[in-house]
Amino acid sequence: MKRFCLAFLLACLCTSAWSQEKTSSFEIMGEVQQYTYREPHMDHPIKISGPMMGASLMYTQHNIGQGGFVSGELRYMEGRTDYDGYLDIPTHPVYKFDDIGDYYVEGRLIYGQNLQLDQVWTLSPYYGLGYRRLRDHGDKDPLGYFRQSEYYYMPLGAYLQVKWDGGYIRFNGEADYLLQGEQYSGRNGGVTNTQREGYGLRGSVRIGFGGSTSVFVEPFYRYWHLQDSDVVSGLVEPHNSTREYGIKAGFTF
Repeated sequence: MKRFCLAFLLACLCTSAWSQEKTSSFEIMGEVQQYTYREPHMDHPIKISGPMMGASLMYTQHNIGQGGFVSGELRYMEGRTDYDGYLDIPTHPVYKFDDIGDYYVEGRLIYGQNLQLDQVWTLSPYYGLGYRRLRDHGDKDPLGYFRQSEYYYMPLGAYLQVKWDGGYIRFNGEADYLLQGEQYSGRNGGVTNTQREGYGLRGSVRIGFGGSTSVFVEPFYRYWHLQDSDVVSGLVEPHNSTREYGIKAGFTF
């Protein structure tokens, strides 16, 4: 049912986007970040962390209705992370291994409205739908295993932008409501747990220079917190958190 609702809302947003006369813009961005995943529930908490880098693209259709806009974004990140934590093996309860291959892809579609506060300040609240898939190749280690996380979520946020001749600053704050999470663990023949409770937070500050074509830098912070999953074959995905902070840079045209 949740996936049906996602498809329905996406169709509605796309229909409204193409039904109006509009202008458009592209953003191309490179990103670097520090990634940290934690499961704090055990005597020796699990931590997976390391640097990641990647790129993202965003396409925005402006002037939809009375000051509306629709943006579609696609992000790809990859890196090498280290595992420090617990294994459910009596001979190796505490275990470490390095150089795990991690990557994730994220797609988002948002609809928003530009509210002109005065001659230089604009407030742009928005909502939308998002999907995130992360793959962790811990199976490269003899005692590790492959993991895949998928989040379906609804972002709700706002941009606050101030412009001046030759540049602008844009603040962004967002809360993400988890619609559903699915966690696959390649142990005991492979188990998929469903996570139904969780949320995300993110914020950033962009400094840009230029007019219709501009360059920018943007430090950011992203956070996820998920509660315990359901129990499948005696296994549960415990509550966990993910933190990402870094900087991206790119240009708009």
